[in-house]
Amino acid sequence: MSRRASAQLKGRRLGISKDKDKMGKGKQARFVEWSCNEFLAVFVNFAVPKLRTLYDMAGLSQEEATKRLKACQEKVVRSLWHWIQQDKKVDLDNITVLRARPELRRIAKQQRFVCPHPLPPATLLLNEICNLGLPDAVILIFFRDFNRQLIHCDHNGKLLKYSAFLSVTLCCVEEKHGNKVLKKTWGGSVPLPKHLREIYIKYAARWFWHPIVSLPVLITLDQTEEGKGLGDVAVVPINPPTLHCRAFQFHLSPESKCPRPLPGVKLVPPCSQCKDMFPSYNTTTDKSAGYVKYKTTPHGNTTHKWCRGNCAEVTAFSDMFYQLGLKCQVHNGKAKNILAKYKMDKMPRAKFVK
Repeated sequence: MSRRASAQLKGRRLGISKDKDKMGKGKQARFVEWSCNEFLAVFVNFAVPKLRTLYDMAGLSQEEATKRLKACQEKVVRSLWHWIQQDKKVDLDNITVLRARPELRRIAKQQRFVCPHPLPPATLLLNEICNLGLPDAVILIFFRDFNRQLIHCDHNGKLLKYSAFLSVTLCCVEEKHGNKVLKKTWGGSVPLPKHLREIYIKYAARWFWHPIVSLPVLITLDQTEEGKGLGDVAVVPINPPTLHCRAFQFHLSPESKCPRPLPGVKLVPPCSQCKDMFPSYNTTTDKSAGYVKYKTTPHGNTTHKWCRGNCAEVTAFSDMFYQLGLKCQVHNGKAKNILAKYKMDKMPRAKFVK
């Protein structure tokens, strides 16, 4: 084959590859739009009325409940506008509410370049509910039912499709004295489409999460030669209390039967990455071997499906470390150099690293 013919063939192949890439990104954007429409409909028709009930259960006055509900709605919707537009292929003409109410389009477009990135919509909703001090079962039932509104199954109950803006897993971390809970935090798996989830995880690791969480995530995601050389670095909390951890996975099919702790809600062990970042307390040896008592203990090398930083445990432990004011040490590396590498050395969070 001549050089010219070879170049033409290569050009055609590259053209086909680019066309496929465009088609893939277009399909991806259509899924984001569909997920947005589904989430917004369920949020307005299910979550907002339920929130009013939860405010009543928490003993809020009608005036306070109305104020908080309005603020929550605004934060959740603006976050949704922001995150869908991080996919540049998303077309706002495909968002149902913006077609019905064109006056909202200008507000939606303004959210695209909001800095810093807001928390994902479902994370904001989780924070709002968890801050009401309600029983765990109430929180789990709300999100189980909320998630079920966001799924589509066939007539046999087989899962076909679900909105990417939901958290499949929630995690609860507690500090206890005997049976008394002193502190409690909740977290959810990152409720964003995969390509947007990766943006959020990198950003949250830089700007939101406690260094005990953020540094291992940043090192894992770092594909530079220097980053790959930090594989042996460990970030270890200094004198942590024993913490108790429970993770709950929601079965998306309405027909799923998990009697414990609730129908459709299953206690699950941590994945291998979470077990590595937050090691198990070992009653047979020394406490220094770990500081977490998991409700469900992993058997063997429990595999992980997602990238580090996606799991519900990440947010729950990060918030707990902040509440405890817990400091940490860097082993097998120089803390100052690592903080500087990820441009965290000038941030207030750097004070937690010794």
